[in-house]
Amino acid sequence: MSVGTARLSFVNLSERYGFAEPETTYRVRWSVYDNASHSTRPLGEQCEQAETTVTLPRVAEITTSRDLFLLVEIHAVQDEHQMWNRRVGVYLRPVGDGFEVVGVERESNPPDAVM
Repeated sequence: MSVGTARLSFVNLSERYGFAEPETTYRVRWSVYDNASHSTRPLGEQCEQAETTVTLPRVAEITTSRDLFLLVEIHAVQDEHQMWNRRVGVYLRPVGDGFEVVGVERESNPPDAVM
C-alpha cells in the first residue's frame, strides 16, 4: 500500500501475478477513528468500485487532534474466491501535509473454517 497526499493505493497480488482474473470489486467505507474512545464515525456512504486506488476524504478535525485517525475498511467482492471477502481496515495518521499508514487489520478466518 502506498499513500500520497490524497490517495491510498493497494494491490491484489493474485490478480497482479496471474493467479486470478482481474474481476474483483471492492466495497470501501471511510470513517474517523477516535483512539481515545476506540469508536468510529462513518464518513459518507459505502461505495463499490473496481479500482484499487481510493481518494482520502478531507476531514479538518483529524489534523487538529492527536487521537483522531482516518480508517478505511476495504472488502474484496469476488465470487470465485470467497476467502478474499474479508474486511481489511487501514488506519492513517496525519503527518505534515499528508498521511501515513500506521495500522492494518485483516479479518481472520473463523476458528472452525476449513481451507
